[in-house]
Amino acid sequence: MSVWAASVSLIAAAIAGLLHSIAASLSRRVSSAGSTAGVTCVATSSADGTAGAVVTGKETARRLANGEPVLRILSAAFARAEKGRMPKAPAIAAQKALALADQRVADLKVVTTHNPFAVNDLWLHRETGFPLDRMNPLGCSLIYGHPQAPTGLRAIAELAQALVLQGGGVGLFTGCAAGDMGAAVVISVE
Repeated sequence: MSVWAASVSLIAAAIAGLLHSIAASLSRRVSSAGSTAGVTCVATSSADGTAGAVVTGKETARRLANGEPVLRILSAAFARAEKGRMPKAPAIAAQKALALADQRVADLKVVTTHNPFAVNDLWLHRETGFPLDRMNPLGCSLIYGHPQAPTGLRAIAELAQALVLQGGGVGLFTGCAAGDMGAAVVISVE
């Protein structure tokens, strides 16, 4: 089964527009309450909020992309590591997602990660052999901060953008959550 997403810039625009709308709505609510006492982060960061993506069939994705590159979701996987060993879980999920997509680490041009701790990327490198200097070329959670609501989708959008900058290809996003869980998505940009 093939799942397609619309163009990279359409996804980025949808995220930016949604976050702006949420921030503006929160600002109006706070202002109409007559006081901002105790509110510390309303409309202050594009990292506060949520994110969404258009996921559709191949033909609709191409039409919505309007000639821009199209992102294809090849696989997704989830995994758990032993309790309290969260940095291991993204590597396990990554290996499952690669197997589901019939891809190897050697096939990947770029990897992006949700890495609230540097050890996450070091463990992923150790377990897969993917070069550290090809991970997170446009930044990561260590740069942007953590936690953030749209962390995963932003990293997937950045993965797609990095693949576009390299002329297309296959990439992997992986991330951790809740102490022992990991998720991974393998995508291609055509």
